[in-house]
Amino acid sequence: MNIQNLLYTICIIFIIINIMYYRTRAHKWTSGLIGMGSGVAVLIPLHYLLEMSGLSLAINYFTILFSMAFGIPGVIFMMIDSILF
Repeated sequence: MNIQNLLYTICIIFIIINIMYYRTRAHKWTSGLIGMGSGVAVLIPLHYLLEMSGLSLAINYFTILFSMAFGIPGVIFMMIDSILF
């Protein structure tokens, strides 16, 4: 199994965990919006911190949508992906 397939598997696991988590919440929409906001709120400062250290985590439509969909674990996933590749 190569590393790219492993990362895709982790991404699918994130999707399943997020769906299971938000389905059990009493306030689904509020929890979802807080998760989206936290992902973007972590993405922007992390972009500048990684840039100072020599790594890059670009801010574009894909990374913003990914961080909104997966929240903080998604941003961590993108950070690991940028370090490995």
